[in-house]
Amino acid sequence: MKPIVIFTVDVEPDNCWQSPLGTGFESAHGLRRFHRLCSQYGVRPTYLVTHSVAENRPYRLALLEMLRTGECEIGAHPHLWEIPPQHPLDGEKRCATEYPEAVLEAKLDALLRLLREEFGPVVSHRAGRWGFSAAHHRVLERLGIRYDTSITPGIDWRKSRGPDYRFASAKPHFIGEVIEVPCSIRRSWLPTWLIRPDSFNRKILGVKLTPEWLRLRRNSSNELMKSISKWAWARQGFANMMTHSSEMIAGASPYWPSEDSIAKVFRCYEQLFTFWRASGAEGLTLGEYGDRQRAGA
Repeated sequence: MKPIVIFTVDVEPDNCWQSPLGTGFESAHGLRRFHRLCSQYGVRPTYLVTHSVAENRPYRLALLEMLRTGECEIGAHPHLWEIPPQHPLDGEKRCATEYPEAVLEAKLDALLRLLREEFGPVVSHRAGRWGFSAAHHRVLERLGIRYDTSITPGIDWRKSRGPDYRFASAKPHFIGEVIEVPCSIRRSWLPTWLIRPDSFNRKILGVKLTPEWLRLRRNSSNELMKSISKWAWARQGFANMMTHSSEMIAGASPYWPSEDSIAKVFRCYEQLFTFWRASGAEGLTLGEYGDRQRAGA
């Protein structure tokens, strides 16, 4: 059986870390460059799109151009604070877990209506700020979402008011009728009963347990990305990499401030994609992978 690679991209305004509504939409140029590279190596990205991006005509046209190639998928990525109807929580850039279920449903419905009107069927989703809950799942089911990739196994988001995923399964699984396809994150080798908050690990065990994510960071090496890919193929049955559209141009994220750093990003992707192809990996969108899982269930 061929190893599988999934590449999910949160397509959102530039510099959302700096300002909740972002500072522009220049990353569309970087996303085009990324898409050309994916096409060259048989990687089939899933672009998870926010409401403001879908409303921005130049960005929307760029995404439609990519979608017409038949080499990608458009899914939903709700930044709830920018989606109507307005709510008092919006000004605080809250997680989905903090919104009442009825408000969450109204906002997700507004996003999905817009995306489906502009791009056609939408069946895949990732929560903004990684916030996923039982209420969120119920809403996704009612609104026709079939595949989710919000869970980050081994990571605790409670400091930013999000969920605790330290003990979440890394394998694909059904949550009701929605198939969860977790991000590929290699956790500590310690048994689960020894996993504690980081301060315990540092003071008592003398180690800092940092989950290793299939996601480019400033200190990521290509060898690490290859190693996590191989681990994910063996343990998850797929490798699910992620990034943000704003990480594809200089100065639009906290991670890549210069043109030199962006050149490094694209070199790393090309080397990793070369490794995937040499390994015989098959590129699938999130929906394509989910359809296979559902057919085999």
